[in-house]
Amino acid sequence: MKRVIALFCVALGFVASGYGKQLNKDSLSIIRQYVSVVELTDALDDYLKIIQHFKPVYVDSISYYVDKLEQYTKLDTSMRSKAHFAFEKGYVLFKKNELKEGHKHFLEAEELFAKLNDTLNLAWTYKRLAVDYFYMAQYDKAVDYSMRALKIYEERKMYSDVSDIYSYLDNCYKRLWQYDLALEYAQKNIDLAKELKDTAKIGVGYTSMASIKLNQKKIEEAEEYYIKALECYDSNVPAHESHIVSIKINLSIIYTDHQGKHEKAIKLIREALKYYKKQKDVRGQIYSFIDLSGAENKLKHYKKSNAYLDEALELAKKKGLPNAVLTILNQKHVNSKERNDFKTAYENYYSYTEYRDSMLTIDKNRIATELKEKYESEKKEKEIALLKSEKELQDLKMKQHRIGVVGLVVLAVGLLVILLFIYSRNRERKKMNDILARKNEHIEQHNQKISEMNTQYRKLNKELTISEEKLKEINASKDKFFSIIAHDLKNPFHTILGFSFLLQQNGLELSNDEVKNYSLDIYRATNQVYRLLENLLNWASSQTGRIEYNPQELDLFDVVDEVKNAIEPIAEKKDINLKWNIEPDVMIKADDNMLAAVIRNLMSNAVKFTEEKGTVELWSEKRGNEILVFVKDNGVGMSEEDAQKIFMIDSKFRREGTNDETGSGLGLIVCKEFINKHNGVLKVESKEGEGSKFWFNLPSA
Repeated sequence: MKRVIALFCVALGFVASGYGKQLNKDSLSIIRQYVSVVELTDALDDYLKIIQHFKPVYVDSISYYVDKLEQYTKLDTSMRSKAHFAFEKGYVLFKKNELKEGHKHFLEAEELFAKLNDTLNLAWTYKRLAVDYFYMAQYDKAVDYSMRALKIYEERKMYSDVSDIYSYLDNCYKRLWQYDLALEYAQKNIDLAKELKDTAKIGVGYTSMASIKLNQKKIEEAEEYYIKALECYDSNVPAHESHIVSIKINLSIIYTDHQGKHEKAIKLIREALKYYKKQKDVRGQIYSFIDLSGAENKLKHYKKSNAYLDEALELAKKKGLPNAVLTILNQKHVNSKERNDFKTAYENYYSYTEYRDSMLTIDKNRIATELKEKYESEKKEKEIALLKSEKELQDLKMKQHRIGVVGLVVLAVGLLVILLFIYSRNRERKKMNDILARKNEHIEQHNQKISEMNTQYRKLNKELTISEEKLKEINASKDKFFSIIAHDLKNPFHTILGFSFLLQQNGLELSNDEVKNYSLDIYRATNQVYRLLENLLNWASSQTGRIEYNPQELDLFDVVDEVKNAIEPIAEKKDINLKWNIEPDVMIKADDNMLAAVIRNLMSNAVKFTEEKGTVELWSEKRGNEILVFVKDNGVGMSEEDAQKIFMIDSKFRREGTNDETGSGLGLIVCKEFINKHNGVLKVESKEGEGSKFWFNLPSA
């Protein structure tokens, strides 16, 4: 009787605090005060009643009582209380979008209810697991658990729940593209809903039938079922409004994409937009604007179309919805393309790709942050383990100290006994000495173990320090690589995509000169990407140790002769005079491929930064046991400050050639790495307006 009165007080307080309007934080506080009247720790059923009472109203409020239920299970350790807690905890986590953790609790509830042979709660658990697997896209498992629940509900004649399962099954089979089975369960749902005289469930069935027909490209039938579904709902019932709007949106898609009835589509979308504004549903408003833009564009109402997209874009940026912004930018590109405005289409496409790339950069930074946090967490765990080991060591020392104290006490007592009973206790004294000897031996063993543990701890600390330094080096290399990819690969691909897009769209309308110019730009960009990738591969291989350094006796003249074929065509285009002043029989000890790559890069750079009709010279000098190789040009040169940056990968130093040739700056870094492998040094002297001179040393053979 006491509990009945208390629960009545809970309900009365609930109503008084605004149940008819909205359950806010203040009302929740009042409810908790009323609930405290009941000694809930005495009854599991009281908790479950309150949780079930709050579920349809305010999901977050049940989290408080589920936590209380968890405390109760520590008092009531029965399987039944644990099963109910697992189920309700899974439900709370599901509602908080913590799907994986909630799923674990539902699986635990399934196991416990099965052991209890509680078929009704087992059916509810199967139902929740079916929903979980549906959201995890494991549709076969969702079907399996739906069938298990369906069997129990049919046996118990719980037809409202049977209708829910039919809806689950038709959605699962739809995702599995098994449309015949999807149609079968959708029809079963409609028939059962008619028997139950539940118009809302009939509407759900018709909506599902329409969706299946639409997937089967049976447009007219899909339209018919959507209209039937619309007739099942009452716009004056608040719970029906979201279903009505969803159906109208689907009908507008049919009218726009399949039937060309754009005016009808616009009318329906505007009605949906009105609902979303009323509900303050920002995403609904944004995608309604996008749909309106598409329909107006089909009707060639381009100003209206653009206005809707601009309004959607402003709203998406204001609310911080990057995926919506990306969708809007892509729709702008599609609209421009549909009205053959290829220039605007290209500009919109460029905006779309730039924004998409910026989102990818944000994702990259987020992943890097997560990896860093994971590393810090692991490091902290190791430190905790080390502290724990140090505590164990300290405890061991204390134990050793106590043993020592006990030993001294025993020794003192022994000495006293010897003084009092020197003759009669002689044998006992000897026995005591033996005991002390064994204890000392035990102490020595402990000391030895402590010493070994100290050695292990020092070794572990050293390994942790080395591991940390390696991780820092790996992170630095990763950042360098990402920086190169982000800044040097993106721009040439934009050029390739842009001009190839224009050629594809307007190829027949362009003049020969325009086609030639566009093709030349594509060629230059492609060549730039190829050279960058070649240098990247060389650099990456050198960083990972994949390039083998195989020095052998070589004639420098032969190596230079191979490089000529690659450099002379480039120099001819700029009418640059090449001077190859390398005599035969200049014998060196070097890796053939690495040396060729170094000379090719240095000569290519000299040509790039030399004006037309300029001069580039290559020569060698013997100094002691070394051969010095020089590359000199009379080009634009560089300042002393810039000369210090060219061998630093993190300086982001980039320059264009005299004919606007582009480069990444990675070639010189690769050259430096290759010369370092020969135990040599690559140096530079340069002055702005007078040219540059690079040289390096190699061991002579």
